[in-house]
Amino acid sequence: MKFDVAPDNIFAVIDLVSDKLRGKSIWSIIQRLVIGATVYSLWIERNNRLFHRSARSADDISSSIRDLVRLRLLSLKIKKSKQSLEAASLWKFQKMDSWLLVVGNVTQQIEYHTNP
Repeated sequence: MKFDVAPDNIFAVIDLVSDKLRGKSIWSIIQRLVIGATVYSLWIERNNRLFHRSARSADDISSSIRDLVRLRLLSLKIKKSKQSLEAASLWKFQKMDSWLLVVGNVTQQIEYHTNP
């Protein structure tokens, strides 16, 4: 997400982004993914603390949220644009693309990493 000043309270974050959750821009998609990953991670943490008597640090939970968002972003078909390249750089994910190279009667699949 792109916050100039990030609130320190989950309810303030939800209020801030709830009006901006519509749309198909990469930033709207990332905001929805972050909220979903945050709710999921907090629910898992709550269950682990209640039923398994184990707790993770805030840094570990944040890392888990980032990883969940990155993995989901990698599975999406994202149009190449200035915003998507900026998001890829900010979120540190690379998209694996595949192209078919046809030379004469020979078809070869080429895979490469796009550089954000």
